[in-house]
Amino acid sequence: MDARHLRSQRQWPVANAQRLQHHYFQTLVSDADALRAGPGMEKIVLMGHSYGVFLAMEYALRYQENFSGLILASTLPNITNYAPIIVSTRLSEITEPTLIPGGRNDFIMIPQGHIDLDAALPNSKLVFFENSGHFPFITEADLYRQTVSDWLAVIWLVFTNH
Repeated sequence: MDARHLRSQRQWPVANAQRLQHHYFQTLVSDADALRAGPGMEKIVLMGHSYGVFLAMEYALRYQENFSGLILASTLPNITNYAPIIVSTRLSEITEPTLIPGGRNDFIMIPQGHIDLDAALPNSKLVFFENSGHFPFITEADLYRQTVSDWLAVIWLVFTNH
């Protein structure tokens, strides 16, 4: 996702690339909270897919009071090698319910990354879609929708103390 078209419109000098990429990452996380606050929503369930998983995890760490759950879909192969260091070292701080859906046949983001993320998060549920690759919400759309709906129903019951 390049919501601000920063990557396509700038040629980053090599010396500043890491700093600028970090700023870009942080800006997108701030943008997500602005989208939450704009219509006056107090809490959200945030979904990240692929690279968006890192944005969602950073959001969870920065704005813990503003969300009630995460859906981290098709995450990267090895969370400690690919995640920004601030995220990978603080995963245990994300205590809100987290659904980790992934495709069993995902050759882009191998299943082990999902297993590692599930092990690192204290309140997560890992679900593999056996006939899917990187986009289980497309290839097994009905099952994916049902899985997410069922998980959201449980979150709602816990959140509203029913």
